[in-house]
Amino acid sequence: GEAQVHLPLGMTSTIFIREIVFRKILHVKQFSTAFCHYQSVDLELRRTENNHNIAILKLNNPAVNSLNLPLIAEFSQKLENINNSKDINGILIASTLPSTFSAGIELNEFYQTTKERLTEFWSLLQETWLQVYSSPHPIVAAINGHCLAGGTMLAAASDYRIALSGDYKMGVTAARIGVFAPPWFQQTLKQVIGHRNTELMLSQARVFSPHDALKINLVDEVYDGDLDLLSYCITALQPYMEVFAPSRALMKLALRQDLIKQFERQKEEDTKNFVSFVLKPSVQQRLGEFIKELKTK
Repeated sequence: GEAQVHLPLGMTSTIFIREIVFRKILHVKQFSTAFCHYQSVDLELRRTENNHNIAILKLNNPAVNSLNLPLIAEFSQKLENINNSKDINGILIASTLPSTFSAGIELNEFYQTTKERLTEFWSLLQETWLQVYSSPHPIVAAINGHCLAGGTMLAAASDYRIALSGDYKMGVTAARIGVFAPPWFQQTLKQVIGHRNTELMLSQARVFSPHDALKINLVDEVYDGDLDLLSYCITALQPYMEVFAPSRALMKLALRQDLIKQFERQKEEDTKNFVSFVLKPSVQQRLGEFIKELKTK
């Protein structure tokens, strides 16, 4: 069967998407539409007038798309399948929630947890970062609102970032919360915004409006046009998809291989250090205080 998908006039015409593409991505037997809803991550497939297949991963964890273990596990599984699919030409990471891309990691994954649970969560978060950072497909982050901490991690690991214009904040507030950004995330930020801007943001827990984020290259564009954000972000994927895909993927990997190799060498040590730090009584106390502060706002 085929599913009909309507895209904005001027962006693409009405097109048809075959279910077999989704079956390959999701590893499911039955399929009736080009839109699948799961607990924490929605997957949508669009086909452009140039016959490019776009996979759109939409974070869907109300109220603020907190990155908890179930969401990260689902996101990672879907992205792994997409990365392995030859039927996909580009990826968008987006949100179903108005005004929020992601507020970052769910703090209860850090607070009053066990060593085993925290180790599992952190290892999966590491793997998810690597899947985004090393994807053979071009990835555009469609930042429709607030994008903090872990949300910024996903965006920074992408190939291109577009923020919707508005009264939103973007940045890394780990130092205020009581934890720290791991070395692989620090290095990702340095590649995007440079050493000095990374140091200032991390050490002072700075956040930025979309236009201020643009000034330091944390985003590549701020969008306030007439198209919906996702349709506009698909146009940003076009230059990536118009070149020879194997060459593009090989050069992307070559440009990013130093950090990937460093990460792979230090992955276990990073997990051990982070888990040990977070479970310290002083850190647990600070996390508890911060969670109480959030509840009073």
